[in-house]
Amino acid sequence: MSTTVCGVAAAKVGKNIPTRQGQWMKSIQKRVSITADILSQIKAVRVSGMQVAADQNVLDARDREIEQQKSFRKLQVCNIVIGRLISSLFLRLSGTMQA
Repeated sequence: MSTTVCGVAAAKVGKNIPTRQGQWMKSIQKRVSITADILSQIKAVRVSGMQVAADQNVLDARDREIEQQKSFRKLQVCNIVIGRLISSLFLRLSGTMQA
């Protein structure tokens, strides 16, 4: 019974992992794109005195990326915990059946 509940919980958590991972990957791509754009225009950025704004733009993109990563990692941890729980419950049940 409890392994079934854990299995259903793992399926529900696992279902959301690809979406969250995709969001995280998009935020990485956006930060890399922003960084590449700034580097390709670095001379213009320096001449115009926009270094601070450019730096802040990259830092903001990195902060958004980290938030997306946290969301994905939390789901991963939940799935791992549920998997370990299922494993330990199964071992306990199989141990009581043998005794």
